[in-house]
Amino acid sequence: MLVLPYEIERPARYIGKEPLRVRKDPERARVRFALCYPDLYDVGMSYYGFFLLYEILNNMEFVFCERVFAPWHDMETHMRKRGIELFTLETRTPLRMMHMVGFSLTYELNLTNVINMLRLGSIPMKREERTWGPFVIGGGPLCMNPKPFEQFFDLFVLGEAEEVLPKMLQLFKELIGERRDRVIAELAKVEGVYVPGCAKGAKRVYVRDLNLVAHSVRPPIPIAQSIHNRLNLEVSRGCANGCRFCLAGFVYRPYRERSIESLKVILDQALRNTGYEEISLLSLSVGDFTGLEQLLSYLGCNYRGLSVSLPSVRVGSLKEGGIAFLGQISRTGLTFAIESGSERLRRRLNKRVDLDGLIRSLPVLKRYGWRKIKLYLMLGFPWEEEEDIKETGRIVSSFRKAGIDLSLSVSTFVPKPHTPLQWLRMEEKDRFLEKLALLKECTRGSKIKSAPFEKALIE
Repeated sequence: MLVLPYEIERPARYIGKEPLRVRKDPERARVRFALCYPDLYDVGMSYYGFFLLYEILNNMEFVFCERVFAPWHDMETHMRKRGIELFTLETRTPLRMMHMVGFSLTYELNLTNVINMLRLGSIPMKREERTWGPFVIGGGPLCMNPKPFEQFFDLFVLGEAEEVLPKMLQLFKELIGERRDRVIAELAKVEGVYVPGCAKGAKRVYVRDLNLVAHSVRPPIPIAQSIHNRLNLEVSRGCANGCRFCLAGFVYRPYRERSIESLKVILDQALRNTGYEEISLLSLSVGDFTGLEQLLSYLGCNYRGLSVSLPSVRVGSLKEGGIAFLGQISRTGLTFAIESGSERLRRRLNKRVDLDGLIRSLPVLKRYGWRKIKLYLMLGFPWEEEEDIKETGRIVSSFRKAGIDLSLSVSTFVPKPHTPLQWLRMEEKDRFLEKLALLKECTRGSKIKSAPFEKALIE
C-alpha cells in the first residue's frame, strides 16, 4: 500500500488507479517494460505517442508494459528522504527490477529528467557503468541526433517505434539471461536500432501505411488533472510543407494519411471505451488532411455536442465547409503558425502561407462564431530586419480591426539537426530582446506569451 504524507501535491499522480489501465500478472510476463515519460504525469498523460506504445506493447501476450513519470519536487524530496525508489504505476515495481526501461524523448529540456529518473530508480547513470539491471532505451524525435546524450542510453530506436519495438521485444524474449554485451549486440541487428559505439550504422524506420498499424483506442484516463484530457485522433503523420526550420517536418517524413473508414472505426471504438466529450485531430497540419471535411461531417452527424480541437492549422488549408462544420460541432479556438508577418522572411523559411487570404476569411470565421485565434510567431532569424517585425504588427492590426480576439505565442529560432538551417547561429540574447520589445510595441494591445531566451539557448 502506498502511503503519502499530506503535503504531497496531487497524490493521484502516483497511485496508478486510472480507468482503462492495463493489469497483468507480473509473474507470468516474460518481458517487463517500463515506459517512461521524463516529465510530470500531467504532461505525459496528454501525449498520444505514449498511449500508443502502451497499448501496442500490452497487446503482446508476453509483455507487461507499465508507466513511469517524473515526480514533482515534493514527491522527489519525500522519496529521497524515505529511501523510496522510483516505481511503476501499475504494480509499484522499482525501476531497477524491470527488464527494459524506455524513455520517450520529445523535448530537449527533459533530458536532465532522464538522468534524475535513473538516479531515483537506482540505475547506474552511464551505460559503461551498467553491468546489471534493465536495458535503457531512448526513442522519439530527439533520437535523430543522439550524440549529445548517448552516454546515458544502451540503445536507441530511430524513427517510428511501432515498427521497431515489437521486433526488439520478440528477440529480447529469447535472450533473457544472456550476457549483457551479447544481448545488445543481437538487438543492434534489428533495423532501426542504434547502439552507441557500435560500428554498424542505423537508419530511420517509418510506417509505410498508417491504416495497417494500430491506433490507441483504450488510453488510460487521467485521475489527476492533465494538460489535455481528451481523446487524440491521429489523422495523418508527417508534413508535406517542408519549412526549413522545423525538425518535425523532416523527422516524420513522408506525409501519410489514415483513411476515413479507418478513422471512423477508431473513433467509434475509442469514444465508446473512454466516454470523452472532446477530441483533438492530431496532425502537423490538420488542414492539409484530404478527408477533413468528410470526417467533420461524420462527427457532426453522429456525435453532436462533441468538442473538436485542431491543434495547428496551416493558413489557407481550412476551407469554408470545414469552418462551417466546426462551428456546428463546437468551437475550441483556432491556431495558425505563421512565424512572421513578412512575406520576404516567410519565403526564406519556405513557409508557404497566404496571410492575405486568411485576413479576407476573417468575416467567414466570425459568421460561424469564431472569435478567438492564436498565432505562432518566431523571432531570431539571422536575416530578420526591423521592417519584418513591423510587418507582423500590421498583420495583427488587421485581425483586431476584424474584431478577432488575438493571442500571440512567440518562440525563439533554434537551429535543429537534420534541417536546412541546422548550421545557422542563434541570435544573441540582447539582440533578441530588442526584437521582442519591438514586436510588443508593434502589437500593443495583443496578448503575447514568450518563453525565456535561456530555455531556447539550452535547447
